[in-house]
Amino acid sequence: MFIEAHWKVLKLIVHQKRKFEQITIGREKSDWKSAFKSQWKLLAKWQLKSTSIAQTSYKINFLKNNNGNECEECEELYNRLITTTENILQILKEQKAVENLKWGKSVEKNFHSIIKM
Repeated sequence: MFIEAHWKVLKLIVHQKRKFEQITIGREKSDWKSAFKSQWKLLAKWQLKSTSIAQTSYKINFLKNNNGNECEECEELYNRLITTTENILQILKEQKAVENLKWGKSVEKNFHSIIKM
């Protein structure tokens, strides 16, 4: 019985080695790739309705993190982001008042990710 189990393991190793070699040279696809690709195509067809991505991700994160400690951490994070944004807005207004075009052009690239958001 021990010898039979030993041979089964050796056969399995040979089979896995062959499959690995087939995958590395491109003759065979990994098992997870087809499942991933089909899920990707399915999810790519989904369309968001009137809710924005930020609202949807907020709802998902709220449902995931629905305990007290993380809610407090979330509150602190958003308060910090709001304070920072208000401070930046004040700086922008001051620079606009003095008509500092050179400064505005130099910091414009920093706002691209915010504009996309």
